[in-house]
Amino acid sequence: MKLVIDRSIRRAVAGKQSASKRLATLERLVGEGKPIPQSLLKASGTGRATAFAPYVALGLHHAKLDYSGSGGGDPLLVMQRIGDDTLVSIALTTHEDYATSDHARCRRWLWENRHAIDWSISQEAKLAFEALENEFTSGNPSPPGSKK
Repeated sequence: MKLVIDRSIRRAVAGKQSASKRLATLERLVGEGKPIPQSLLKASGTGRATAFAPYVALGLHHAKLDYSGSGGGDPLLVMQRIGDDTLVSIALTTHEDYATSDHARCRRWLWENRHAIDWSISQEAKLAFEALENEFTSGNPSPPGSKK
């Protein structure tokens, strides 16, 4: 497997000791072809409380970059699986904005990060984009889940 991490994400975690250590651990495990524990990396949208089909259709995964206990796992590094062998970084975010049972908030997160996501990976992903585009460009000045 190959891991592609954007430079801006590397810079953002560089000053955070726990986050940079966990990112380095993830990179080492991927580079060595070793199994990655679910406490570090897991598929998004598959939890009982946080099931969200668009995350699954897009092949999104997230890594908890702070496991010190005080940060609750934040920041999360969201990545997209491209094919069978590549994970590409999308964004750093929080559990509150990304891994939530509030689907309006999840849709908002997808819309705000749409330019970093490959929507062409499946028919389901293309349909998810069309639904988001209809929701967020319909002239509604404050789409569901928006922060005021």
